[in-house]
Order: sequence, then C-alpha cells, then structure tokens
Amino acid sequence: MLLGLDLYFNNSSTKPHNGTLALARIDFKGLDSLQAEQVVFYLKKQKAVNNVMCLKPYTSAIYTYDISQHTAAQIAQLFNATSPITGTLFKPTKLQLSQGCPLSANTFTYKLYKYFSQF
Repeated sequence: MLLGLDLYFNNSSTKPHNGTLALARIDFKGLDSLQAEQVVFYLKKQKAVNNVMCLKPYTSAIYTYDISQHTAAQIAQLFNATSPITGTLFKPTKLQLSQGCPLSANTFTYKLYKYFSQF
C-alpha cells in the first residue's frame, strides 16, 4: 500500500521536489473526521511536508516530505508540538525492514499498486 501511495504522491505533487521526497506515517489511537482534517492541516503547515493523506478509519496520516529540509522524526516532533492532536511516528521493525517490499500478487497492497500504476 505504501508503494502505491508513494507513486500517487510523487506523481501528483504540486511542489517541486527534485527527487528528495520520502514517505512517512504518524499513527493515532483513532480520530473522527474533524480531527483527521486537523491532522492534515497541521501536517501541511510543516515546511518540509509536500502531501498528506489521512484515510479511514483515521488511525494514521501518511505524508511525503523533503528529506533535504527535515527528517520524519523532526516533522513528527514539530507536529506534536504545534497540533492539539498528538501521534507517534511509525518506525518499521528490523523484521519488517528485512522482509522488503510488502507487495505480492495476492495482497490488497498489490491490487492498490496495480491500480495506481495505470496512471
């Protein structure tokens, strides 16, 4: 799924990025739609953030950011300092990193990847 979102964000970007965009995620305990809008608003206020998406059931926000300006940890820290809502930066475990790309032909993420690859 992240690859599909990465493709979407990188191909629909309105800000120039010169290949310096990365994808990150901040997790929440659960938000209603108004809180999700606030998360998007406060994340977009961060200087390095390019795009933000908060998908139902509103337990995380996925965003692209310019790695030449900030790290994902710095953005999460700034977000938590300025937003009335706090979240936790998602950090993959060593096992998750060792498993490589989560896409396989039978998963939802692969189907999402195939959908986005049409564009």
